[in-house]
Amino acid sequence: MIRILAVCPVPPDGTAWWRVVSPLGVMQQDWPGFAHVEISHEPDHVKLSNVDLLLLQRPMREGDRHMLKCAKRLCIPVVVDYDDDYTAIPAHNPRARQYMAPAMQELFKFFIREADVVTVSTPALKKKWSQLNKRVIVVPNGLDDRLFTPQPPVGKLRPRTVVWRGGDSHSDDLRAFAPALASAAQQVPTAMWHFVGNPAGELAHELPHGSIVEHPFADVTTYFEALGRIAPHVLVVPLADTWFNRCKSNIALLEGTWAGAVVVAPKWPGWACPGVLSYESPAHMDELLRRALSMRDAELKAMRDLAWGVVRERALASRSNLLRAAVFSELVRETKTKRFPRPDVADLGQALKGLQSDASGEATAGLLVEGATPPSAQLDGAQG
Repeated sequence: MIRILAVCPVPPDGTAWWRVVSPLGVMQQDWPGFAHVEISHEPDHVKLSNVDLLLLQRPMREGDRHMLKCAKRLCIPVVVDYDDDYTAIPAHNPRARQYMAPAMQELFKFFIREADVVTVSTPALKKKWSQLNKRVIVVPNGLDDRLFTPQPPVGKLRPRTVVWRGGDSHSDDLRAFAPALASAAQQVPTAMWHFVGNPAGELAHELPHGSIVEHPFADVTTYFEALGRIAPHVLVVPLADTWFNRCKSNIALLEGTWAGAVVVAPKWPGWACPGVLSYESPAHMDELLRRALSMRDAELKAMRDLAWGVVRERALASRSNLLRAAVFSELVRETKTKRFPRPDVADLGQALKGLQSDASGEATAGLLVEGATPPSAQLDGAQG
């Protein structure tokens, strides 16, 4: 069994869910005896001393740096996991001032450079960070096999329902696509628009009166419950064409497809999928969104079923866990080959015999003296 300590800066948030909490929970349930995982918020060298592998999810604190250094001293392999490009936060992003500070940038690069393996969610991140570490591995996000039903709820008959989901870091994306969203909304004024997470903001003035429903942030499982209850016909993903957005994973596509929606998303690598409407510009998104809102129920269901079939086959946590397990196993194996020889548990019986024949304890104490030999049993020549 591989003992894993996973340190997450905010264990309840969405990034920790997709990269650690959910997949490692699935792993422990699917493969009992393969791994035992403890998830911690605070760096803890005592917990670290009792594990085989350290997983640092989105490390960004001095305490995380200390943990990595402690792991290196103890010959414990370190996996660093990132799901966004924290070295290229756009200026308009609310977190830019914090993350792009020189000291923080030095920290991010330290973690990428010093990790034994860096796992990322997209090929774009691998391409960039392979300049700092030659062992960058793409482990895609996957839907949690335990919590999500094989046949998620399908869209309601009327009115047409559209969902946008995201945080304040996507406010500029919403603004960039506001004319396209407003145009599609005016074309189908009876449609209801649900904003899950961040509110509609300025876009509220552009959509038909009474068509907006806002849902505040909640924990991940409650979020999925709400998404299933909304049962959207369409989930729209307006993303400006920036490097930061190109590095983002397709979680919105997985969530929307699970909820029974046809997803309207950018025509980028990782997002193209049968049944997904892929746009190339805001004007193109307007066109596709109008098309989706005017489709008959049978057409929407057929498109969504195409995408859902691909997600179920290729994008479940159990599938991505095959890569995770391979990474963890290989790192632990490599680390063991670098250690000096140690007694095996098979030597325990002979060690006990030696102790029993050493009533005074002098021979046993002599094991600690340079050049001393073990008691008569000699532990089969093993040396600690």
